[in-house]
Amino acid sequence: MGLLYQKISLFTGDSTISVDSLGSELSEYDWDIPDLTSDSCRIEILVGDSSLNEKADTSSYFEIGPLFSDTSCATAFNNQRKVIIGSNGNPSFLYQSSTRILYDYSSNGGSSFVQSSIGDGEYPALASYTDTASNEILGAVWINNEVLYFSRYDSCWSEACSLITNLIVGVNVHYAPPSIAIDDSAVGHLTWELYTEPTNYPGYITYKLHYSTFNAALDTPSIIEDDTLDSASEYVSEWTQGLELECASIALYNDTMSVITWSRPIGAGKDTIYCKQETAGGWPANPETVSVAANTSKHPFCDVANGNIHIVWEEDNKIKYRKKSGINWSAIETVSNTLLTSRSPQMLGGDLYVHSLRCRYSHQAITHTSFTERGLLLAGVHRL
Repeated sequence: MGLLYQKISLFTGDSTISVDSLGSELSEYDWDIPDLTSDSCRIEILVGDSSLNEKADTSSYFEIGPLFSDTSCATAFNNQRKVIIGSNGNPSFLYQSSTRILYDYSSNGGSSFVQSSIGDGEYPALASYTDTASNEILGAVWINNEVLYFSRYDSCWSEACSLITNLIVGVNVHYAPPSIAIDDSAVGHLTWELYTEPTNYPGYITYKLHYSTFNAALDTPSIIEDDTLDSASEYVSEWTQGLELECASIALYNDTMSVITWSRPIGAGKDTIYCKQETAGGWPANPETVSVAANTSKHPFCDVANGNIHIVWEEDNKIKYRKKSGINWSAIETVSNTLLTSRSPQMLGGDLYVHSLRCRYSHQAITHTSFTERGLLLAGVHRL
């Protein structure tokens, strides 16, 4: 007797939440986790044949919601964008829980969310663009072991595609969290950093900063361009503290030209904020120095608003800010509370406002500096 039908049902206690009828040939089922909270959920799968014989298999009880992550760095790192607000005002979130990459979407302005898993790994980053039919398309990248993956959302998430692979024999390979932007021609702009360290010390640690492009309109794109923008090496007798991921940040100037900011984790000139701005002729040979070289500066984030480049970073437990207008850089400002420890800054462009009672400036800016102080997310508004 051949299999005639399959049904999958979700129960909370004795209540039926949903029932989906599946084709007889289906062997896998992608389930969108519903926006509910219950510690007594179970799934039942019912199959039947043409002779009306049925058999059911029920899972053990499990818990759903509220939507959360059990990973302390779920929304790390600050070089990556994790939230997209669509033109309809509905938010999308991308984050990490354990070893899963999770996507949450709200169709009602944030009143409720539907969650799905789009792959396995860590360090997810999210970007969006508008295609020629005025559809808003999402693109996501993340890391899993030696592979950098890509997936795109156009009514549903595409199967994860291996975009970049680095498996180097004889050394340990580490990715820093990547940063992505997509222009309205569907070109993906990606900055990513690769570290290698010897399997046994003493030996050389190496660092390379890459800029890559690909066609984000494809479900399975390949790298079109790959440039090395910076590199460093350091001979180390022992490395007890482990590698600290510095994390480069990317933004788009006039939609198509990339701006990248970073700091080297090793070698000469480390712990200094640098910036390169792409031109029609390509990338400049040497970076611009943004921070004071004598200070310890890390974890920068860049944004472009009103034709200006804005960069924030950590420096001696404070958040620093600097703006580039044309070819001129403004003076460096401290934009966090100097009495408290501040980390992980981001700039938020456009009309999305975040602020707190601690802000120093009036509520007229369209670019803001957000920062964490002693584990609490605060925000300071910065006038352009």
